[in-house]
Amino acid sequence: MRRARLTVLAVLVALIVGALPAAAVTNDWGNWTFTGHGKSWSGTFFSAHRVTGFVMGTTSLVKNNAVTSLKIGSHTCKISTERGTGYCYSVGIPANKKLKWTATTRHLLSSSDQLVPCIQYNKKFHCRYGNG
Repeated sequence: MRRARLTVLAVLVALIVGALPAAAVTNDWGNWTFTGHGKSWSGTFFSAHRVTGFVMGTTSLVKNNAVTSLKIGSHTCKISTERGTGYCYSVGIPANKKLKWTATTRHLLSSSDQLVPCIQYNKKFHCRYGNG
């Protein structure tokens, strides 16, 4: 009986220790810095994942604060006026490569908290305020 408890305990410890590094790595939407104000924003980005796409929107209604331009690294992204977002698909950004980005919006934003960057890796999008 004691041997069985020790075995179960050892397995549980191994599972917990194995899960800790994965949880501690980084958030799933990458590491973004934000500078700017009003309609003009910039910063840096990197991710622990190989990124295959980017989307940048806002937390406000499309008609109020639509993204009008987005550039990340050497990629000038397309603009969806219907959704108010900038997007770059089919990119291949290596893990941990730091890129500069710039974005503009149609109307003033009161803070960078209104920007919603998303990255795509492993065929899924991962966003600042929840995954889409």
